[in-house]
Amino acid sequence: MRVDRPQRRLRPALRAYAATAAFALAFPSLALADSFKRDRTPLPAGVGSANDPAPVHTGGGSYLRLLVGLAIVVALIFGIYRLLKRANRSAAGGASGGLAIVATAALGPSRAVHLLRVGPELVLVGSAEHGVTKLRVYDADESAELLDALEGGGSFTPVSVASALDVLRRRTARR
Repeated sequence: MRVDRPQRRLRPALRAYAATAAFALAFPSLALADSFKRDRTPLPAGVGSANDPAPVHTGGGSYLRLLVGLAIVVALIFGIYRLLKRANRSAAGGASGGLAIVATAALGPSRAVHLLRVGPELVLVGSAEHGVTKLRVYDADESAELLDALEGGGSFTPVSVASALDVLRRRTARR
């Protein structure tokens, strides 16, 4: 059994390349294209020669145009930012009772319980590393009672938030 080595397959190709190179060295006029001929076509009258000095431009006008363009782009970006901010604020509902966080209690690292006001309802959600889970939805009547209990102490302090969450825990505990 004969094993075909890569060296044996390359030998005919190397011989062909060597023969082509030897022919090109022996007869350069046949191997190469016609000899190089310089182009002597006259140029139009408006085109200068290589001896003419390069035109000198002052950059004052171009720098001013660059700065005005940059100011327009920055103003557009700022205007679009303000419009998007205003649109997001109105879409969220703001103080009209759309979506608001009523209370939050941390349960551990990257874990918390949030009480959200969504229109007339209250939603109790739990958040962790991998997502948010709805725990309980309070209808309008229950949420009114709960908000009265929460707001009975006036402004929210850590103590009132903790007591509100205790009320929530008692109401949502499985029996």
